[in-house]
Amino acid sequence: MSLCHHGADGMPHVTRIDRKPKGVGCELNDCADADTKVILQLEIQEGAEVMVSKEYMAEYKLVGTAQLLRLTKPWHGSGRAVSADSAFASVATAVACRKNGIHFTGLVKTATRMYPKKYIDEVEFQELGDDITLTSSMEGHNIMAHAWGDKVRKCFVSTHSTTLPENLLTSGDGERYLMKMGMKLDRLKCITKP
Repeated sequence: MSLCHHGADGMPHVTRIDRKPKGVGCELNDCADADTKVILQLEIQEGAEVMVSKEYMAEYKLVGTAQLLRLTKPWHGSGRAVSADSAFASVATAVACRKNGIHFTGLVKTATRMYPKKYIDEVEFQELGDDITLTSSMEGHNIMAHAWGDKVRKCFVSTHSTTLPENLLTSGDGERYLMKMGMKLDRLKCITKP
């Protein structure tokens, strides 16, 4: 069906998002290949009533988790790694991904249920680049909570990789540096490109 047969301005659902420069429009979620930059799956946000009836909502009860699982469904059971922003990232999403045979890494901002955010926030970092990693097992799956000191502390949840440090960029002499700052700065392997 053509979009012109739908509601306002030809969109199936008009969403208001105050934090966006133009706060009214059609919201899309996608799954893209990190190497080729090709969009592999696309889902249109259709409004609360429709979205709660979609696949995975009854089982997981979280919109971001259900959307991520629908977008990655063709790769379930493949052991592939999915990286997502804070709209999808939570411990519940990480566990759901492992249950469906994929790995997950995501930036945690507000979905902190079961995430040790309070503990991590109380750790005093001495300098830029200091970090902390906590590991746990949930429903038989290994989960890592990782944070590092930046201007704003960055918190991640991950189900794969290692807690051994890895650096970002390599200079000509073999030393690795964070190019923007010109200083040495280690990162956890699960948040760098493999």
